[in-house]
Amino acid sequence: MDAGVARADNVIDLLEWRATRHPETVPGEVLAECDAAGRVYDALLAQGHELRFDVPESGGRVRAELRSVDGDVVRTVALTEVVGFDGPSAA
Repeated sequence: MDAGVARADNVIDLLEWRATRHPETVPGEVLAECDAAGRVYDALLAQGHELRFDVPESGGRVRAELRSVDGDVVRTVALTEVVGFDGPSAA
């Protein structure tokens, strides 16, 4: 990680986590997906952005927003875009 970029308090350092846990308990494909998510996170930070999720206190659906690292909302992001889910198959 770039020394000039601060890590959010709720971000897990996978290398540190792997060193203190039993890696054999986590399937390799899960670790690979976590690594891929980390690369996306790093790419967003390099562009000065982050993806934030919010659950309204009053209840309701989770929202995702692309924000600048300063907290300004760039745009709302559909959850289907975030997770890459296009809906149930037609089969």
